[in-house]
Amino acid sequence: MTVGTSPSTEERVLRYLSVGKGFQLFAQEDGKTTLGDHFVFHDDLQDADGTVVGRDAGVCTLASDRSYQLNVTMELPGGCVTAQGFVENELGLLAVTGGTEIYRQVRGDVRIGKSGEEGLDVTLRITGVLAP
Repeated sequence: MTVGTSPSTEERVLRYLSVGKGFQLFAQEDGKTTLGDHFVFHDDLQDADGTVVGRDAGVCTLASDRSYQLNVTMELPGGCVTAQGFVENELGLLAVTGGTEIYRQVRGDVRIGKSGEEGLDVTLRITGVLAP
């Protein structure tokens, strides 16, 4: 840590629009989705001005007839955040499971919601020590 600076532990809210760049479904049975099928994706993360400021990538596994278990890594300014949880109809609340660089000690959650635009709203609520 640099002398004269102190780490921040307040809650931070980071909001992005996740815009799909690639998607691949891996169906196990004649193109029909069945339990255990999964898809891999990667997206751009845009700020409120529409500027690409990061990216995400992950895997969703079909866990029931309507929900997926999602594991995702988000590359953000200052490092990466990982999260996992259930998503249903493109809506979900994920637990932050780890991070790198300025996010290495954070905890919190990631809310995924539908956007009126092309993409998904991604909101991170994180607390913990963020390196300056």
